[in-house]
Amino acid sequence: MKEQTICWHYRAIKLLGQSENGQTWLAEDIKLQDRPCVLEEFNLLQSCNPEDLQTVRNLFDREAQILCVLGSQDGIPRLLDDFEDSGQFYLVHEFIPGHDLRQELPSGKQWSETKVIAFLLETMAILKLIHQRNIIHQQIKPSHIRRHQSTGKIVLVGFGGIKQIVAATCLGHRGTVNGSKVTIKRHGYMPREQYRGNTEFSSDIYAVGMVAIQALTGVEPEQLPKDPETGDVIWQEQAQVSSQLAEILVKMVREKATERYQKASSVLLALRKLKKRSPAGRLEPQFYLPKVTAIATLTAAMAISLIAFFNRPGSKPALSNALSLAIAIPGHSLPVYSLAISPDGETIASGSEDGTIKLWKLENQELIYTLAGHSRIVNSVAISGDGQTLASGSKDNTIKLWNPKTGELIRTLEGHSASVTSVAIDPSATILASGSADKTIKIWNLKTGELIRSLSGHTGFVESVAISLDGSLLASGSRDTTIKIWNLKTGDLMRTLPKNSWVVTSVAFSSDGKTLASSTCGPRIKLWDLHSGQLLHSLNSPSSTLCSVAIGHNGQIIGGSSDGTIKLWDLKTGTLLSSIPGHNRDVVALALGPNGRAIASASLDNTIKIWR
Repeated sequence: MKEQTICWHYRAIKLLGQSENGQTWLAEDIKLQDRPCVLEEFNLLQSCNPEDLQTVRNLFDREAQILCVLGSQDGIPRLLDDFEDSGQFYLVHEFIPGHDLRQELPSGKQWSETKVIAFLLETMAILKLIHQRNIIHQQIKPSHIRRHQSTGKIVLVGFGGIKQIVAATCLGHRGTVNGSKVTIKRHGYMPREQYRGNTEFSSDIYAVGMVAIQALTGVEPEQLPKDPETGDVIWQEQAQVSSQLAEILVKMVREKATERYQKASSVLLALRKLKKRSPAGRLEPQFYLPKVTAIATLTAAMAISLIAFFNRPGSKPALSNALSLAIAIPGHSLPVYSLAISPDGETIASGSEDGTIKLWKLENQELIYTLAGHSRIVNSVAISGDGQTLASGSKDNTIKLWNPKTGELIRTLEGHSASVTSVAIDPSATILASGSADKTIKIWNLKTGELIRSLSGHTGFVESVAISLDGSLLASGSRDTTIKIWNLKTGDLMRTLPKNSWVVTSVAFSSDGKTLASSTCGPRIKLWDLHSGQLLHSLNSPSSTLCSVAIGHNGQIIGGSSDGTIKLWDLKTGTLLSSIPGHNRDVVALALGPNGRAIASASLDNTIKIWR
């Protein structure tokens, strides 16, 4: 097929796959010296009725954000871009050089038990990461399992979330697209319940188990017989396998989902026990995670033992190791992505996937206003130091300025060509900075709405911007894994901090302007010396990922975690002080009240919580 250019940015050079809803291409990024990438195109206009399109658009945005976070982990390709153009929706992924497992699994080729165990350990460890975020891959099969050319490590590609969005919203599980019948074909790696539209975590476990069985037997799943009574696959006679490994695989691929392993961590535990008592155990897997850490849910008794801020008039606020949950606000109908507390500490603003901003009274949790003006996800909100302006940045590419006292829209700022991911206001309430998926930062006059300048330098989405308390510095974190420090007054680039291993999702200045904290949706928060550019501390959270960060007025580091907790570290020593349970999904936004009198946290569980 002839090469084509998409959105003046990507050159599609080879068709990799095609379905009723779109195509997957090997492509080149024209703006980055023809860097190879994988471009997925979804023709949702053709698949959906017009009344379903906005719902699909919102779900597509959510899926893109999930893939962005997942791509921060080993074994999962990074999401480089997502956009809509001429009614088509696109995801752009990192290209993984190497080959998929189909090349290693020709008919009749059998793997050794040692190799299969190593494959299972590595793949289930990646799957554990995915499932910890309440995400199901849904499309695991040899063509979606790649082996990296240089490292030899397993990488899972081809996540099925977008396809499920189309099925659930456009098809409505009715089997039609705009009146035309669509047939869903069940392949040998797909369990029965998934074919029937009820995908579970154990569905992914089934698929990995079937790949392992194919590797042991040299026989494709569709060609293996099944027990006429139970429906279970019969395969052991065609493989040379120990009874211990066979027992694990049989439980992975039970026909009834309730009889399978329910968690990837349970499979990993069984495999590790097998390694200890078998010769194959001498082989170290290429990739696996630490043992399972239990995730606690918040109870009233637990809340009593949480951390709290104490603030005495005229004294420096301090964080104690025995705080309490002060307020729980139901929030929005969809996940909350951003928070801001007014300078008087009386009002909190929240931005959500539902496209609205809500203003609440902190004293009694009364909803003051619901600001509806954005057509897509509200990614970021900020309130000026004088309390007169609320800024919101959205996936609809715009920034809106509101009067938080009246709820009235002051003006809309247009200039970014892609999603506005982050907004920040300087202490004097005269300058607004915005970061965008168009890879730029824009500096605006907050009072007039005039664009002052545009800063370029990042090669990936700008995920976060922050302004120092003295108003002199601007920090930006990006999907290109770098952090840049700018002179806010002149726009000059002052420093680029060393590259991180993951996407930089959040940056925050200390009150004295000497330290910068960054989170990466990886297992650590980093603290940087702004004078030297050197790394001061790397704060680890081995059992979860850290997607948001703030620095308290007393210097403590506050991190929002994927396990629903808020974690506190000492700024000087890097010591973990507390891990506070409270949410049941990822904590994706944090906000501090004046003088540290409160911490607000927002989560993908749709709630807002206030800690004092």
